[in-house]
Amino acid sequence: MRLRTIIASAALLVCMAAQAQTNPFPLPIRAGQGPQSEPLAGGVYMTPGLCGIFHTWGFVGDSLCSGELESVEKNGKNGYNDIYEYSWGQRMCAYMGTTGDNYSVGGETAEGWIRHFWNSPKNRNNNIDAKADPKQAYIIALMANDSHRGIPAGNVKTDVDLDDYNNNKGETFAGSYAGIIQRLKSIQPDAKFFVVTAPKGRNVPEYNDVVRSMADIFENVYVIDLAKYSIDYADPDFRKANFTGGHMNAIGYEYTAWMFLNYIDWIIRSRPEEFLETGFIGRNHSYAGTRMLYKGLPAKASAETDFDTFVQQYKKNKAEWDAAFDFLQREDLKTLKPGRYELTPRGTYANIQELTTSKENPKKEAYERHEKYVDIQYMLEGEELIYISDMDSMKEKTKEYDAENDYELFSGSNAPRPVVMNDTTFVVAFPSDPHRPGLAPQGTKPAKAKKVVVKVIYSE
Repeated sequence: MRLRTIIASAALLVCMAAQAQTNPFPLPIRAGQGPQSEPLAGGVYMTPGLCGIFHTWGFVGDSLCSGELESVEKNGKNGYNDIYEYSWGQRMCAYMGTTGDNYSVGGETAEGWIRHFWNSPKNRNNNIDAKADPKQAYIIALMANDSHRGIPAGNVKTDVDLDDYNNNKGETFAGSYAGIIQRLKSIQPDAKFFVVTAPKGRNVPEYNDVVRSMADIFENVYVIDLAKYSIDYADPDFRKANFTGGHMNAIGYEYTAWMFLNYIDWIIRSRPEEFLETGFIGRNHSYAGTRMLYKGLPAKASAETDFDTFVQQYKKNKAEWDAAFDFLQREDLKTLKPGRYELTPRGTYANIQELTTSKENPKKEAYERHEKYVDIQYMLEGEELIYISDMDSMKEKTKEYDAENDYELFSGSNAPRPVVMNDTTFVVAFPSDPHRPGLAPQGTKPAKAKKVVVKVIYSE
């Protein structure tokens, strides 16, 4: 038995050596995964690595994303056939043992993708709807047709509205490309995105710069920079083995699948801390975010906190919440002077207040509610009683919503829930949580107190 194993192993090594000698790829394909100081260093390895941590994938692109194979028809003209099972995306899924959908057709542009796969899906891939089945990870490989047709590359600083993708400039590649990411984020806020530059051999630097900039303006976006790290796709030897006409053949798509797997594996290995919660993508759970409510701060969130809503908001606005928590952990927090402290460009801010608590007075109990912001009410000195309620329990509205100052008032609640805030407990109040702050805890006299109210941007 041992002899057979030795012979079989020797035969495998001979086959691998022979394969290496006849390998048509300028970058060698290898059976194992070696240490890589940069993407694709040492060649392309036939292993999916850590990519299998994502169980569902979406592939956004054009013909080169669709497994398009060129044929010669009976009339002598070229035929173009999107055969998705040969696409690099489906080959990736086969090696990972995962599933994925191709949101792609030949000839697609970034602006066209929004019309054909998002607004009212009408495409040659069975009219597949990108909104119907959110994925954990997306690879976006669009650019070729935008550059071929002379669609302006644009600039993310002028063409992208980070708050509302409907205001993006659809006539530029930058506006539409960013709009794709924004739309997909709206259905899967914590998905990971891998955006692909054009490979070496294609001189489109302005479009490549737009793609790279996506990682600067959006969270959870990573660049597969083929313009920097791939082989030269114009190399005659590479094209001879991997292309038939202007499109890759089955060999080329296979090679590209391994190349993407290796690159994404390298990204994950290079920054594993950013992929710790991959298993929670698409699920209403969190570790890092919810952990902040328990262990990140000296005080803990009240039991009245809507933790499900918190997880959803944290995933949608991670940068805003992280900025809020960072501020609350400042070593000099208690010594900061009263006033407003801007925390993020989008508008999350902190308001440090000095106050004197008051006795309860049923005739004067005004409940406030906000629409644009979530309140984190956090005590720095003293104690304060706050009542939390819900909209169904609100009594008469005494002030209509003031959009400029983001509040409306109610005369009281039929179901108030008291929380005493101090150095052990703080309150998170969402738009669904009308609240009445500023009261002296029962059994105590009005007293001076100091607190910070962090206003965190809320997203629908």
